[in-house]
Amino acid sequence: MKKLGAALVTAAATILSVQAHAKKCSEYEHQVYDVAKAVAAFRQSDQFVNEYGWSAAGPFNKWLQKVQALQDDKEKALELMGTHNFTPMDIYSVADEYRTAGHLDSFYKALDRSIRSLKCRPK
Repeated sequence: MKKLGAALVTAAATILSVQAHAKKCSEYEHQVYDVAKAVAAFRQSDQFVNEYGWSAAGPFNKWLQKVQALQDDKEKALELMGTHNFTPMDIYSVADEYRTAGHLDSFYKALDRSIRSLKCRPK
């Protein structure tokens, strides 16, 4: 019983820690966060890497279009760069590096850490 109690306390502390690191984000940051999560979910998939990539005929092109639309808001993209050290197009770049190289070098790993550091509280 003590082990179960300790496990529950640890789980609760972890959840609270993640929530404490998550901040209230702007609508733009939420959009970037949502796109980053979606792209991270498929960027190493066989379907993305070996079949479709960003092709207009494939299921992943809609995410490229969303990244490009977010990047088109130059003022907010620059603000994101100043605050979080990445722009929306960096989400594309990291995914494309997985697609073309099959892995991330130190530059892309650092960029990926910056992207993953954006944590937004649920709306």
